Amino acid sequence: MKTREELEHRVSMLMMLGLGLSMILLASSITLSFFSAESSNAGHSENLGLLAPWSWVLRLGIEWESLAIAGVLVLIATPVIRVLFCLHHFAAVRDWKYIILTIWVLFGMVLGVVLGAA
Repeated sequence: MKTREELEHRVSMLMMLGLGLSMILLASSITLSFFSAESSNAGHSENLGLLAPWSWVLRLGIEWESLAIAGVLVLIATPVIRVLFCLHHFAAVRDWKYIILTIWVLFGMVLGVVLGAA
């Protein structure tokens, strides 16, 4: 990457990708939770009615809770990946001021996770 504008564009694309993937996973988990509740109330997969096109998802054994957890993890990981991406860029161009600042931000994120888990 040659310019700051290119870095900013790539970082914004990375953030939008992470947010979009998280939204898809969370929306899928909500939808799947409704489908799994309906299928358990119906008792039979052949009596799903409007849910019949989605019955293949239920047969895969994917639980809505797993999709929700994955969505939240992607949402949490997106800023961390952004900081690591920026750190890689700043190291490639040897911008020491921003390398130190980015490491400091990364340290703060890791510290927040460690203290939050305690």
